[in-house]
Amino acid sequence: MIAIEEIRKAREVLEGTAIRTPLVRLDAETDAEILLKLEVLQPVRSFKIRGAGNAVLQATDAELADGVLTASAGNMAQGVALAARIRGVPATIVVPEHAPQTKIEAIERYGGRVIRVPYEEWWETLVSGHYEGVDGLFVHPVADDRVMAGNGTIGLELLEQCPDFDAVVVPYGGGGLLTGIASAVKAERPDVRFYAAEGLLPPPERRGRVAFYDARHRLRLDLIRTLQEHGYTLAAIDRVLARIPEDAEPSEYAVHSAVLAPWLPAQIEELDRAGLERRVGRRLDDDELSYLGTIGALEACGDDRYRTSPALLGHAIELMRLPVPASVLHESAEIIGAHATAVADGLTDVFVKGIWGPYQRGELDDEQVVAMLSRLRPLAVKGLVSAFVRAADHAARKNLS
Repeated sequence: MIAIEEIRKAREVLEGTAIRTPLVRLDAETDAEILLKLEVLQPVRSFKIRGAGNAVLQATDAELADGVLTASAGNMAQGVALAARIRGVPATIVVPEHAPQTKIEAIERYGGRVIRVPYEEWWETLVSGHYEGVDGLFVHPVADDRVMAGNGTIGLELLEQCPDFDAVVVPYGGGGLLTGIASAVKAERPDVRFYAAEGLLPPPERRGRVAFYDARHRLRLDLIRTLQEHGYTLAAIDRVLARIPEDAEPSEYAVHSAVLAPWLPAQIEELDRAGLERRVGRRLDDDELSYLGTIGALEACGDDRYRTSPALLGHAIELMRLPVPASVLHESAEIIGAHATAVADGLTDVFVKGIWGPYQRGELDDEQVVAMLSRLRPLAVKGLVSAFVRAADHAARKNLS
């Protein structure tokens, strides 16, 4: 636990760097009153500025003589970079090579120097607190008392904003956020219960009071993202993951990813209305947007934003110049959709019987299944297109002659 005096000191230190975030009621059908602490409103869009800011701003000039160093995939890195800029010292951030480019750009906007390394090297930096050739104060994202004290300022705000709550649910990764908030709250309200909310990943590896995620967690996370992209619900994702042992080899994850891989490369863009109109080259009124949605060229995704395929959009815009009723295209799409579903169900049955079943029985290995899928998919797509062309030609000759 972190001493309450250190957490109160952290709040003073963070004045003007981290903000006091609002506590808002969640509108949900439940007997419990649920309140959300909106840490996404912090300067770096994350609570991480509290811990990173306290660690860097409380450090002595001697500690910061060579700048600061941290190992992070994004949010903690941004907090450290911003705090270092406030102190006027350089910040070096070691990130795993799979870190999102948007996070990298944000770190650099705050003045951080980014070093991309393989995951194993990043992990070693996180564990050892050292990166060869770089000096400076290492700020650990989790196992640092000043970081946890900064996180604890959330607990002080909770006590002031809602004195009569009886439980707190905290996202759990390495435990630094939970430790900080619980230290602050229980100093005044020892009766409050705390719950650690874990995601779909297995529990992190523990080393003393510090918890870490390793390569197998990353593989599982990549699969979760793929499932989300395919529209799987949380319950459906949980069912898929339940079939994969926590200690599964990378090749087994590769099989599941291959099964879910798109049949054709998808070139989908998400645009706001202004971007969509720039893509089209002119203004679009509401009726035209509705028409494009009806024929399947646009998919509304909220906040006046749309998903579309550039190639499909181009054809749709050309069609709008012609007297083709939207009903023709809409009914055509329904017919194609119905028959495509039947074809997909039939092909899936064939796959289950001929490939997935033998794989589950151990008659095929991981590499064989991945190789089969990579070759069968393009053949199936070509076969479907060829069969449709032949059938369409036959129907035209039969009905239009």
